[in-house]
Amino acid sequence: MKVDLHTALTWLGNSVYFFQALMAVFGTYLAVLLLRRVKQKRFPSNEATADFLNTVRDLLRTEKYDDALKLCQTPRWWRILVPQLVIVALQNRRDELARVKRTLAGKFQDVIADLDHTLSYIFTVVKMAPLAGLLGTVLGMIAAFSRLGSGDKVDPSELAGDVSLALWTTAVGVIIATPFILVGNAINIRIRRLEDSAQSDLLRFIEDFEKSPGMLRSKVAVTAGAR
Repeated sequence: MKVDLHTALTWLGNSVYFFQALMAVFGTYLAVLLLRRVKQKRFPSNEATADFLNTVRDLLRTEKYDDALKLCQTPRWWRILVPQLVIVALQNRRDELARVKRTLAGKFQDVIADLDHTLSYIFTVVKMAPLAGLLGTVLGMIAAFSRLGSGDKVDPSELAGDVSLALWTTAVGVIIATPFILVGNAINIRIRRLEDSAQSDLLRFIEDFEKSPGMLRSKVAVTAGAR
């Protein structure tokens, strides 16, 4: 079956709407997923933060490391970033403190990098939606000019349909991109706040961890061995 150029261009132009709809759904899914993940990794309140860190400090002072591990793995805390890092520190407590700190820093950066990686897909939607709209604009205008260049009498309503396709695909692209710019920036701010608060809480834990009797004995042993 022979398909003329105008029909093919119109079909391709209309398929842009489908591609833009897919991007809108994909971007919405990522935004909801990322907002939920960031919320899960933050303490619900300052009181909860203080409660957790104070409890861990008391357990460290009495060398109840297994109890501290169990605390971090309870449903209340196990999804939150700081307790996840505390688990890593406690599981590696027999290593040198400097090595534990490097391990924590690496784990911390992996979590933040994973969130940033997901966020980058949202900004990809921001870029791709208008580009897809621009493609629809180009295809619609080519379809309009191909109709004019056919030499046949052109129905203004048919020509208006091609121009309408060109304009609407661009408009839809902008409509999709605009809210995702706002949502993406809002999520980025939340990730940076999570990063700052987790760093502060982690530093407080490391101070308590370093002063715990077990770590002090380990430090003395290492110093004595170095002599």
